[in-house]
Amino acid sequence: MNEQTLEYKGYLAKVVDSEIGGLKGTVTNFDDDCHFITFRAATLDGIQEEFKGMMDWYLETCQRDGVEPSKPKILSIACTG
Repeated sequence: MNEQTLEYKGYLAKVVDSEIGGLKGTVTNFDDDCHFITFRAATLDGIQEEFKGMMDWYLETCQRDGVEPSKPKILSIACTG
């Protein structure tokens, strides 16, 4: 599988083949360097569900604990020409 990017609620995740089998995803666009979320699944459908579940858990946990969640970093590309 080639690298793929998933999006959920503005957050992006990079998905690659895992060295131990299956797929591994990593959230890539937190607006700070303090957060790191990874997840694994056997299939592309499974990795999409794991990503959504992890982000929902993260956001719910922040809300429950009264902590401001890291916002998704807005990535932009400047075009010249």
